[in-house]
Amino acid sequence: MSNFPVVQQTNLYMNGLDIQKSGATTFTLAPGMCRDSTNTMDLVFGFQNDFWDTQITPIVLDVSKNGVNGLDTGSIAANTWYAIYIIGSSRNLQPLAMVASLASNEKPYLPQGYDTFRLRTFFKVDNSSSIVRFNALYDGARVEYNFLEDVFALTTGSASSLTEIIVDSSTPPVQTSIMNFGFGFTPTAAGNVFEVQPNDFQGATGQKYSAQVASIPLFGQGSVFVNNNGTNRTIKYKVGGTVNIQVWGFSFTV
Repeated sequence: MSNFPVVQQTNLYMNGLDIQKSGATTFTLAPGMCRDSTNTMDLVFGFQNDFWDTQITPIVLDVSKNGVNGLDTGSIAANTWYAIYIIGSSRNLQPLAMVASLASNEKPYLPQGYDTFRLRTFFKVDNSSSIVRFNALYDGARVEYNFLEDVFALTTGSASSLTEIIVDSSTPPVQTSIMNFGFGFTPTAAGNVFEVQPNDFQGATGQKYSAQVASIPLFGQGSVFVNNNGTNRTIKYKVGGTVNIQVWGFSFTV
């Protein structure tokens, strides 16, 4: 029964329950189990009867609709992040399901009969109101999220002193995430440097990438912590030339 803790499991465990984009507006949930956000009950899908049951009916979230296995309220908005939650009933009055909600909401608006939830992942809607394609790799509560489309944090940046970049449009609103990026740096002189660092970095220098030849682009990749300061999610950079920063993805824990 899904409202009894599995005492052998660790606090806030997450096993399975992988979510992948499966259509223009749909996401499909894989079997698994986890604790809810209060760590008091288990949310279970696909294991109630036979662990080896191959006839499990998939759970599909369609964000073009509202309610259970849909968007909690309203319609999808352009240039917006959304969160996907696993939801359940502490009295087993409803089957396990999913719901999507604005990622800026503290918690989802739960459909009638549901009273518990756990955040699982996020998705981004672009400026044409289409869901940006992604692939997510799940390792328990840790999520490695990779964009399958071009998402840029900065284009033709030329700041010669450390300057903030607001990355709200390319990273989800979690307290801390690790942003994986690629860059193209065109130096104005040999030996010039592109530098990037977390916004709250206290060291003398961050990650540096040095160019050997003037005007010849240098391409590379890196990772940087992104911290939420309560208003925005930001990193800092400076460059001796110009730089484009493409966000390949990010990792976070739910």
